Amino acid sequence: DSEFAGSYNNLGLVLQDQGRFDEAEAQFVIALERYGAKEGRTHEYAVVLNSIGTLCFYRSQKDRSFLPKAKAKFEEALKVDPKYPEAHNNLGAVLGIEGKPADELREYETAVQLEPRYVDALFNLGKTYFRLGQPEKALELLRRAVDLNPRHLMARLLTANLLWHKGETEAALGMVGSALEIKADFLPGVILKEKILTRLKRLDDAAALIETALPAHADDRTLLTDLQSLYTTL
Repeated sequence: DSEFAGSYNNLGLVLQDQGRFDEAEAQFVIALERYGAKEGRTHEYAVVLNSIGTLCFYRSQKDRSFLPKAKAKFEEALKVDPKYPEAHNNLGAVLGIEGKPADELREYETAVQLEPRYVDALFNLGKTYFRLGQPEKALELLRRAVDLNPRHLMARLLTANLLWHKGETEAALGMVGSALEIKADFLPGVILKEKILTRLKRLDDAAALIETALPAHADDRTLLTDLQSLYTTL
């Protein structure tokens, strides 16, 4: 069925996962043409615009010239469907890179209002509040994200960080420990847990943790430097 527009969008997503970005965008463009010809500018049309924006946002991590196109596609998607949570969340990420925290916050807030169980938006909103110096709001949102998706490693890590800075050391240790139970070689989790153990004067445990993580991160200078420091102290 060459007129099935959704298949072109899905094929584009697969090609994007394979790193075939130009081919992916070509499929997204076909999907837009098919949706536009048959159904007009519906929510499905906005979904494809968001797909193109997401592709450009990903490419902008290596080539910043793609960022304006990503922003334009997210904005266009929201003109088609103003109640599209994913597009609000993605636009917020662009605005954050542009150094517009108030606008970034607004987009994440809108995404969460539209979909209260939207984990990525909850995480992004919590992360932004943390960056803006509002740790209590950040902690509330991050805990909601963890409750909804217990395997969200970065939400667990940032929650642990906030608990640690609040002085709730054991709770922080438990949170980062649960993240490492999900993924034992999760490098940011290893580094945070090692710092907490070191602060607690549990130097043997900290050194053992790094030793366990080293096979997966043998060239990581942070781990090697910390391990050298621990051995020197011991």
